[in-house]
Amino acid sequence: MRKLIEKDIKNIKNIRKDTKDNFVFFRFVLSKDINPSILKIHSNNHTYDVHISNQGTYQIYIPFSTKIYLEHHTPQLFTQFEYLEKDDSNLKIIDYYKNIYLVQKPIINYLPDDINTYIKNIEFRHSRQITNAFRLVLENIQNKIKKSNNDFIEDILNIDTLINKAYNININYPQNWWDYEIGIPKAIMRILVLIYDHLEINNILYYLDIIYRFSPKADIMHYRWDERKQLKSTGANLTDLIEITNWRYIFHEDYKLLKNNFKLLIKVFDYVKTGDGFYKDGSFIQHDYVAYNGAYGEVLLTNISYLMTTFLKSNIKINKVLDKIFTLIKKHFLPFIFNGYFLDTLRGRSISRSNNTDFSTASRIINAILRLSLLFDNKRKNIIIRLISENIHQEFQIDDDLKDIILLNKELKKTSLTRSYNQMNQYVYQSKNHFFGVSLSSKNILTHEYMNGENKKGWYFNLGYTPLYIGPKSIYEKGYYPTINPYYLSGVTNSNKEISLDEEGLLHLNQMTFGLTLSNQTWIHFDLNSPFDQTKANKSYLLFEQGLLQIVSNVNSNLNVHTTIYNLTDVDLISKNEIIFGGKSLNILSNQELVYETEKLKGSYKDINDFESTTPYEKTYYKAYAEHKDNHNLWYMLTLKTSDKLPKVIVLQDDIHVVNYLKYTYINIFNDKLYESDILIEGTGNYILFEKNNQKQLWFKTLNQTQLSNIKITKSNVDYEILSNNKYKFSEQNKIIKLTYEV
Repeated sequence: MRKLIEKDIKNIKNIRKDTKDNFVFFRFVLSKDINPSILKIHSNNHTYDVHISNQGTYQIYIPFSTKIYLEHHTPQLFTQFEYLEKDDSNLKIIDYYKNIYLVQKPIINYLPDDINTYIKNIEFRHSRQITNAFRLVLENIQNKIKKSNNDFIEDILNIDTLINKAYNININYPQNWWDYEIGIPKAIMRILVLIYDHLEINNILYYLDIIYRFSPKADIMHYRWDERKQLKSTGANLTDLIEITNWRYIFHEDYKLLKNNFKLLIKVFDYVKTGDGFYKDGSFIQHDYVAYNGAYGEVLLTNISYLMTTFLKSNIKINKVLDKIFTLIKKHFLPFIFNGYFLDTLRGRSISRSNNTDFSTASRIINAILRLSLLFDNKRKNIIIRLISENIHQEFQIDDDLKDIILLNKELKKTSLTRSYNQMNQYVYQSKNHFFGVSLSSKNILTHEYMNGENKKGWYFNLGYTPLYIGPKSIYEKGYYPTINPYYLSGVTNSNKEISLDEEGLLHLNQMTFGLTLSNQTWIHFDLNSPFDQTKANKSYLLFEQGLLQIVSNVNSNLNVHTTIYNLTDVDLISKNEIIFGGKSLNILSNQELVYETEKLKGSYKDINDFESTTPYEKTYYKAYAEHKDNHNLWYMLTLKTSDKLPKVIVLQDDIHVVNYLKYTYINIFNDKLYESDILIEGTGNYILFEKNNQKQLWFKTLNQTQLSNIKITKSNVDYEILSNNKYKFSEQNKIIKLTYEV
């Protein structure tokens, strides 16, 4: 039996004298989680329903009354009653976002001819269909507003139909939690903002309460109602949930809780040492083991660009976090953009989505950065605009509201840079003319990400893949990944052993993946231990000013193994040793005879993503690869120029690789072997030896070493002076330097 309780006006806080006969917010708190139910509120002979379930604050817009009555079977759970006048201070935020949400086109996989019939008849088999259905309503409303059509009756009916049919607690979660807790709520929130002037406030509060059942808090996700399971939200998921809960607080005019969300947001900017988040070296990890600057990182940055404006317009002081945001932009996003394209190896499974390309990803990131630059002082704003100008071209798509703050250059003026991102096993070299990457894995980074039927055939993406961006256009933008032979990715050493399409990403249990960046070169140590075909090999990569050098030795496999030198489209063949790619001459040097093949391949995004269309693509591929039939050790070089100043491989043994380039000697040692020349080094590791100011310097990272060491050896009257930690010993033996690692 339901119980009725009476609340006298004297027991309710925040009553103003001028509230008499006016409508006011009646706010209360549910003290703990309960099963979904309805609280009836009786006031002035009117009855109002509030849909409740999660612990937290609720409110309803009712006429002011000296007495109200609450009807529920557990009235003792309701506390902290308040009457609040509606002050409409949220309108400036709502108006700001109306313009944004009006032009933001939702990502939809399917467009029906008749949206009303489609929603009425659809049988949902996957949660993504539900998200797409709400996005269809959103897009329909956007189109109406653009045509000055304010008839939204059918759209509101469609929302109610979808809620009753597929978005309520009484229906078990099918498939992906993300749709229920983020995808669907974000679509509904955008709809509420766009048609705010056409909805009764209690209708808005009703939709907010429905969303609150699935997304009660910004810092919680995987909220399973059948088992009450919770996980801590991080990164992009956290910022999505902050946006969703922000709107609840904005519509409720509850700015105290809005400030709490700001406190949650600023934690995103702090560097982490493990798990999801930003790392000091420029890495960004999501899903524990995936390098994700260009997908979840992009969503996070885009969300931040809008959220910071929300908080600013809510009179929340944001200056204290702008320094951190400025650093994140420079270290974690801009280094991966070349000519308006974002590096694919940092986009996870989103590379299998036809509407999410390296170009569109870069576009969203750049626009987010420009939006954030409006919050900076002039000095930092000008730095950001200069850096952006160096990374994009005239054809780049700038949002209309941001076009006035940047003038794109006809010719990019870019300085070269190379960096090691060891936390996510990614290594890049970028100049005005080219962008080379090396994508690796380890015990901390998956071979690839396969999830929810997305990114089939991505097995070898982080096992040595070397994407090449040369010239003004990217070959990876449309149709590349659905059509390429996945067993022949540039830079990868593997067999043709068939792998299941739904093979999940695996941790790579090798000994050591590490890159040293010194001056303008990056030297990488990688011992391959493929979890897919059990191929083992010792590999070194050198990223230098004009190209890429790779060394492959000690290949061990029961299968026929090959190393792909390149596998590209849009290529003009000049000779076996030269191709024209991206309008530039690319030279191929190697110590082995290579196999060259040309093939036409067809495919669709459906082949690599369950939720994509079967629209066919056809591309012509030009590939070169080396076979390891006789277990010959291999080196090859891709370079934009040929000269005497190219790197030289001076030692190519099974377990030792040594390269001379300019004043540097690059040494990789595998399996604890001993390298002996004019210097003697022992132990698995990655080493760079050079002289500077009459000093010999050795930069190195060895197996089991916790951090990079830089040891300088200067001549003294007695012996060498060792500037190092106690884990390493050096001794002079006939002017030979010996390094041993203390276990």
